[in-house]
Amino acid sequence: FDRAFPGGESNHNESNCYDLPSAPISFAFKWHLCTVCTTITIKDDNGNVITTLGYQTNRNQQDGTIRLTSPTKRICVFVNDKNGCNFDYHISQ
Repeated sequence: FDRAFPGGESNHNESNCYDLPSAPISFAFKWHLCTVCTTITIKDDNGNVITTLGYQTNRNQQDGTIRLTSPTKRICVFVNDKNGCNFDYHISQ
């Protein structure tokens, strides 16, 4: 699954949910974001946080890839972007 945001709209908030093949499941999450304004939070289908990336988090790298595990088939990705910076992410097995 891929999501790219070209930027431009300040105070941009969005959430997108994705159905994974099975559960529990390990998946790779690759991202690019602005470290001073963009936060990405990944939650399972029960609303539990799997991880948070970006602005004011422990994982504040502009680019990266991590392997995560979800206990549910569906995950939701929440993005909070304060300055209209561009961002993108990619979810794969």
